[in-house]
Amino acid sequence: MKQNIFIYLLFLICIFFTLDIYANDSVTLAIGEWAPYTSKIDPNGKVAEKIITEAFKFVNVDVVYEYYPWKRSLILTKIGKKTGTFPWYKTKERDKEFIYSKLPVIEINNVFFHLKTVNFNWENIEDLKKYKIGDTLGNASVKIFSKKKIKIDIVPKSELNFRKVLIGRIDACIEEYVVGFSMIKKELGSDKKKLFTIHPKPFVKKGGFLLFSKKIPNVNKIKAKFDKGFKRLKDSGGYDKIYAEVIR
Repeated sequence: MKQNIFIYLLFLICIFFTLDIYANDSVTLAIGEWAPYTSKIDPNGKVAEKIITEAFKFVNVDVVYEYYPWKRSLILTKIGKKTGTFPWYKTKERDKEFIYSKLPVIEINNVFFHLKTVNFNWENIEDLKKYKIGDTLGNASVKIFSKKKIKIDIVPKSELNFRKVLIGRIDACIEEYVVGFSMIKKELGSDKKKLFTIHPKPFVKKGGFLLFSKKIPNVNKIKAKFDKGFKRLKDSGGYDKIYAEVIR
């Protein structure tokens, strides 16, 4: 009887260690609300999340997403509480604090949104001084505008900017092209969406990268795994298929 119990326990131990060996690694990423790329509340607003998940899946890494305001997501990653955050474009300040994925996970095209009835035009940043611009806490553009002494109205959530544009509290607001029109339709309705337009000159047109915390042990290995998985995702055609959801 004792021998049978011993064999049974040995069998359970073997199963435990076998499962542990073949279990996927896991990373926790901090992100905010930015549909249709990232979203806690919109099941159809997770295009960038799907890209990240599928890329990591190629290298047997599971992803846990935790949602915070964007500025907090960046801070939590910086201090090593979370493995990474996305999508962010490169800046000199972030160069010092984070490790970037080899390739951008999405393309970010930030433009100025305004009402069609507002005569908004700009060629260089000095032209913006005659307007009041809406921006969102945590955006790199906030520092740029402040340094150039441009009048800005900072809000914690991007959708508030569009409401302020609609009622004339601000002249224009800055937002990513696809995100902006998606946000207007969702928050204000299709009839109000017709009232908005964009200035064709982009303020920022750059890649949005996955940032990894330098405080995480073996972060370079995690980054290398992601880069490998992301390349395989692109080579497979899976990336284009997922990204097509955002422009359909």
